[in-house]
This record gives sequence, C-alpha cells and structure tokens, in this order.
Amino acid sequence: MKKIIIAFLLLPTHLCYASETKNKKETKNDFKKNQLSFALTNAMSQEFFVGADHKPTTSPKYGLGPDIRLQYLPLYACHLQMRYTIGISRTFGIETGLGYLLNMTMYDTYEGLSAVKTQHQLNEVGYITLPLYGKVNMAIGRDKLSFKFGPDFSLPVHSHLESTSYHVSGWNPSDWSSTHRFRTNETGQYATMGICAGIAYEKKIRSATTISVGPVIDFFNLAQFHPHDITANGFDYHSYNYYIGLDVAINFGFHIITKSGRF
Repeated sequence: MKKIIIAFLLLPTHLCYASETKNKKETKNDFKKNQLSFALTNAMSQEFFVGADHKPTTSPKYGLGPDIRLQYLPLYACHLQMRYTIGISRTFGIETGLGYLLNMTMYDTYEGLSAVKTQHQLNEVGYITLPLYGKVNMAIGRDKLSFKFGPDFSLPVHSHLESTSYHVSGWNPSDWSSTHRFRTNETGQYATMGICAGIAYEKKIRSATTISVGPVIDFFNLAQFHPHDITANGFDYHSYNYYIGLDVAINFGFHIITKSGRF
C-alpha cells in the first residue's frame, strides 16, 4: 500500500518531466535554420525637420519675404516585404530581403502673420527597400518572442504630388498634380539609410509555419548620402521621415539540403 501511495505521489512529477522533455524535443526538432517571411506593415507616417536651433519641428519656416510656414501632418505608410532569415543559433539570426514602401506625406502652407492657408499638398513616394537586421529570439513554450534592430536602405522609384492652391482674393482653389518616375541616377541621388526596430510575437501554426505580429518603428530617411536640405531664412532644414505601425508576417521555416549535409 505504501508503495502504491508513493507511486501515486510521484506520478505528477513524472508526467511533468515527460511533458517537459517532449516539449524540448519538439522545440529542438522544430528549429529551422532558414526562414522565408512575407510581411505587411500598416503604419502612421510623419515627416519632420531639424533647423538651425537643432530642435525637431513639423512646422519649418522658409522664405526671405513674407513669413511662410509649412505645417506637416501625420499620414500613412504601407510596407510590403519578402524577408529571409538565417539562424546563426537558436537565439540569434540575421534578416535581409526585399521590400516596397509606399509613404504618404501631407502639409499645408500658411503665409503671413494672419496664418492664411495658401496651399495644400499630398505627396506619395514609392521606395524599394533593402533591410539588414540582427534578430534575437526568446522561446515562450512552443512560440517565441523576437526582437530585431538594424539598418535598411530606401531607394525611391516613383512619386506622385497633388496640390491645391488657394487664391487669397475670393478663395477659389486651383488643383494640379504631377507624377514622376526616378531615373537610375536620381534613385542613387536620393537613396537614404534608415534604422528599424521591432518586437514580434511568433505563434506556431504547424511544425514549419508561424505567424508573427508586433509593433515596428522605422526611421527610413535618417542618413542621406547626398544632402537635400531646404534653405529657410538663411538656415538649412534637414528633413527626416519615420513610420510607426503594426507588422504582420507569415513565416516558413526550412532546411537546405546539399551533398555535404543539411543546414
């Protein structure tokens, strides 16, 4: 009887140990060195400037004549990416890939001390993006939490501008629009480097398929290879862009099999 009682008391411990061992084996077997991801980010986009006083602003002043102020408003960015991650270890990987970023900015022009609005502009720019991130993974049961950080490069390929100008006398608006495709030399001239950081919770669906969701922030116009400042009242304003939003990705893990082995 005593042996039966002891066995009964030890049974939960044995089951817990067996379950833990099974989970470890599953986790070990589920590790895929390579991962292909298809991701979509919907985000709020904003453009801001740093002027002579080294303080960021979304309302830069420019012009030597009347007081003219551009007020930049938050708008929208959409980033579609195909990403490839190679696992250096279970906890660290390097992520690269190819993406398309559509960024929209909007601003109003105010002139004079009476702050009369004279123009409204909407600007859309499409970029080819090239990420290069370091990625750290932390296991949470069969799922995991990942952190990524690193540079990415933005190459503009096309732009579209819509403008509404107001005539102060009578306030009759006049509209115009313009579409432009960047030539190769222009793409290089306006290419920039940014810094991206994100957190994602990766949920396992199948042994090699997961879905990850998490916030991301990307300063995609942080470093300009060729400065394009605007001159305002004798001072230069440096422009920057960023977006902050939600990244959703579906991930496929796989091994590459060669004659020398599997990796």
